[in-house]
Amino acid sequence: MRGGEGKRLLDKGSYSVNGGYKDLLEGCNVEYIGLDIKAGPNVDVVPENIYCWDCLEDESFDYIISGQAFEHIEFPWLTIKEIYKKLKPGGIVCITAPNGGAEHRYPYDCYRYFGNGFRALAKFAGLTVIDVTVGGVPEHSVSGEWDCAFNDVYMIATKYQEGQDLNCLPQFACERRLNEAEDWKLRYYFLTRWIAEEDRKGKIRDFLKNSKCNRVYIYGYGYIGKLLAQEIKKIEDVKLAIMDRTIENGEIDGIPCSSLRNGLKENDMTTWREKLTKPQIIPEIMDANNTLMIISVLDYNRALRLYLDTIFENIPKYYIDEII
Repeated sequence: MRGGEGKRLLDKGSYSVNGGYKDLLEGCNVEYIGLDIKAGPNVDVVPENIYCWDCLEDESFDYIISGQAFEHIEFPWLTIKEIYKKLKPGGIVCITAPNGGAEHRYPYDCYRYFGNGFRALAKFAGLTVIDVTVGGVPEHSVSGEWDCAFNDVYMIATKYQEGQDLNCLPQFACERRLNEAEDWKLRYYFLTRWIAEEDRKGKIRDFLKNSKCNRVYIYGYGYIGKLLAQEIKKIEDVKLAIMDRTIENGEIDGIPCSSLRNGLKENDMTTWREKLTKPQIIPEIMDANNTLMIISVLDYNRALRLYLDTIFENIPKYYIDEII
């Protein structure tokens, strides 16, 4: 929103229940218009027909946002059409809504969304999607404000005009889908298989041999990570290193280790993507030759691999339960 003089922003679902977005725009010099189904805090416009915004001029907004409203809209395909009509060519849309969470009626609670759901709505309206993420977060280890059961879906889209540079628009760096109950089931199931497997070392050794790999990085040094490291240490001619967010650079149990902390400060969102892609880690870890990564932190939606791909693009990654 910087340099937004003369720009107009429409907030769909602007009624302030637990706070709103208007305060975040202070100092941005953007004209804010709040739209909702009834008058109240942060509401400037209440259309006579909530699915027909004739009180607003077509193609008159540079930005349209909607946060935590689409789950309450009975006919969201009509709303996304109105968003398209009111957006200027080249304008930006940012929408977020829950992927999970408890029912909460204002006055209805109709939907939970996946990324494809938002893409479908954008396609129906004629918007061009820039990025969609489920549980899109600045980093994989986040504060309680991000780490929430509602696991929000975020979409950035545009009303494309010829010659528009889509690469200059923001994109999300990683995706994480929360499914705590299923994650724990997966980990317990894996541990029962680990205990029952008599030739764990042999399976890991054969996998590394077939992968033509002689260097392994383990992500995660919790209980499963330690079990995995014990087996790999027994295999000759395989170099081993550990990565985790909870450790310091140095050595653990005789194994080189590297912290993946990116040093983000609270509310510092200006350079987080750059910091995310340049972690302070042991230099040779970026060399993908004869190298692979084994992820010991099991998650049901395999979202951790998506996060690690933003840092180590060229290193093959496998969850340990895919190997054993």
